[in-house]
Amino acid sequence: MSETPLLSVDNLDVTYGHGRRASTPVHNVSFEIGPGESVGLVGESGSGKSSVGRAILGLAQASAGRIMFDGNDITHASRRERQGISSELQVVFQDPRSSLNEAKRIRDILTEPLVASRRQTRAQARDRAAELLERVGLGAAAMDKLPGAFSGGQRQRIAIARALMSGPRLIICDEPVSALDLSVQAQIINLLRQEQRETGVAYLFVAHDLSVVRLMSERVLVMSRGYVVEQGQTQQVYADPQHPYTQRLLAAEPDPDPAIQRERRAAWAALASESKS
Repeated sequence: MSETPLLSVDNLDVTYGHGRRASTPVHNVSFEIGPGESVGLVGESGSGKSSVGRAILGLAQASAGRIMFDGNDITHASRRERQGISSELQVVFQDPRSSLNEAKRIRDILTEPLVASRRQTRAQARDRAAELLERVGLGAAAMDKLPGAFSGGQRQRIAIARALMSGPRLIICDEPVSALDLSVQAQIINLLRQEQRETGVAYLFVAHDLSVVRLMSERVLVMSRGYVVEQGQTQQVYADPQHPYTQRLLAAEPDPDPAIQRERRAAWAALASESKS
């Protein structure tokens, strides 16, 4: 990468617990994300991909390695230091039910962080919130409602609007559209891509859905059992996967062309047979 990376993860390990109960779901993971770039992180459940995102956000402790954001070491940043970069580093989680305060109206959920930090006036924050709610398909009328008035998919759209409120430089998207139906998935992906074109925001897109990662990411890293087993330009990795695990994931991916899907499954079956011999 020619320019200075916005995010740099170097030889990252993440360990939960201590002693005999310790588990390390992430081993020696390294990658960079440049300004305005989209990088996908894919793998099956338990591959360690979400733990990488949690470590970047400070929600899981790195037991080894280093995480740099905009030239600053945030590997073991304090809560106060994290607050200083919160407007530039945002997240959208898979389950919005645990991240939306049920007692607050949507206008307050979206605007209070910006008003409290004095980054925007209350009027500016409300205008921005109304604009984003329109863009995610809920409309400005959603401002006066409580989270309980919305379905799971609608709550996720609110969570995405909240992540975009401060104009962040990097958003970690952890399975952000998995709870939405296909038509809403397309709407949200288009919104994220439009925001990237207009503002230059970068994304780390964590997902098990390979078709979504293909749409969102310029580069992709494939994780298995805590390790990055393959990485490269998205189109190249999808067209010519080199690692057996990547080949397995692609073979299992639904494809609109049954003939292509049969070829992928046959190739994986042959690889599995070779590994046993």
